[in-house]
Amino acid sequence: MSEENLSNLMLEQFRLIRKQIDDLRDEVRGYKAEMIAMRHVQRGFDIRQEHHTEDLVSLHVRVDRIERRLALTDK
Repeated sequence: MSEENLSNLMLEQFRLIRKQIDDLRDEVRGYKAEMIAMRHVQRGFDIRQEHHTEDLVSLHVRVDRIERRLALTDK
């Protein structure tokens, strides 16, 4: 095999490797974008959960106050 053929073969292999790396890089970018979107969705769920928790605490306080006023508690 001539030196020129060997060089061409090596260049072709390097191009294939570069293409594979570029494909992997694109795939990783896609995964990163999906992860960012999932984090935003999760944060939205967390905010709603915090809001619901605050609502439940508020309702619990109100029910306790009503029970005390109606003398329905043992306190």
